[in-house]
Amino acid sequence: MKSRFLYFFACVFIYFVLLIFIFLLSTQNVYSLDVTLVWDPNSEESTDGYRIFYREDGQSYDYEKPTWEGSETTCTIYNLNDNTTYYFVAKAFDTVELESSDSDEACYAALSDNVEIGVEIGEVSVDHNWKWVELNDTFIDPVVVAKPLSYNEGEPAVVRIQNVDSTGFYVRIQEWAYLNGTHTTENVSYIVMERGSYILEDGTKVEAGRFDTDTTGTGSFEWVDFSQTFNQVPVVTSTVSSFNEEDAVCGRLKNIGTTGFDFCMQEQESNSQIHTTETISYIAWEPSSGTVGKLTFEVNKTDDVITHNWQTIVYNETFIATPVFLADMQTTDGRNTANLRWQNKDFYGIDIKITEEQSRDSEIKHTTEVVGYMTLLIK
Repeated sequence: MKSRFLYFFACVFIYFVLLIFIFLLSTQNVYSLDVTLVWDPNSEESTDGYRIFYREDGQSYDYEKPTWEGSETTCTIYNLNDNTTYYFVAKAFDTVELESSDSDEACYAALSDNVEIGVEIGEVSVDHNWKWVELNDTFIDPVVVAKPLSYNEGEPAVVRIQNVDSTGFYVRIQEWAYLNGTHTTENVSYIVMERGSYILEDGTKVEAGRFDTDTTGTGSFEWVDFSQTFNQVPVVTSTVSSFNEEDAVCGRLKNIGTTGFDFCMQEQESNSQIHTTETISYIAWEPSSGTVGKLTFEVNKTDDVITHNWQTIVYNETFIATPVFLADMQTTDGRNTANLRWQNKDFYGIDIKITEEQSRDSEIKHTTEVVGYMTLLIK
């Protein structure tokens, strides 16, 4: 019997919002799945109970037939198929039967059996013009992370994303404002994952999330909570996935722990470091490697050694083709506006370095940082 435990956070009545934790409780080789849902009680005094609805992938909810109804803050849905992707929503109702809108969806995705459910990876060639990336899989609430850029042209630049929806997203290269704005074609890898928290068959925890922020400048970071507590400090990769302001901007991370991380945006150093609110997407994945379904992966961190000079990462995992490569600095020891670039990617490894923009001065030396990376290949 397989079991899954999904945790739903407390929320106000009308805006009943649910986020998920998924924990593997047992892994015997049978086809029955029990999913236990747990949530904090609603704070509204008029709340009389809760209704849970579920649907299979590709189907719609039947709101006339709740899967469960009661006043408790936990329920278990029994005898589901562990090879099927399921979505769950909750509605709170009050003493006069007024019902809230749907919560956010919680998802059980059978990642251990078919990694293509809820996950898509790829690499795209892009320049300074917006390019539409069409997704092959069907998503409900996709989280897109794309970085870093290759190094076909040396001018410092960032990846920008906008208009993410269930079918795809737009991506482009954006140079800093002090440059001419045109950039040759570069390659950038991306990962798309259904928003939520997952656990792989070996117990590795993964989370795809997003948040909005206008926190800018390394003197002012914003703490971001994970939707779960990780067993070990995960690798985090993040992308500014909106284009609400035209000034170029990148994101920086620090103090990554098992419950969250600090984040800020950076504009070029000659700017005021004030930027409007943008949406930030992130993937957090515990360090691990191996093969799950059709996916071969390695998620790891470097030592605190990556600088403005090229350094080689040699993969520990064996890949049968060149994998996609996503990476982010896990520290902000150097405060200058900077991001990562790569070159010479193959089956065995990749060269990376940190590039600083030069709007204020020509100095490009950067102190050592820890870099987290994800290498992924779907066979």
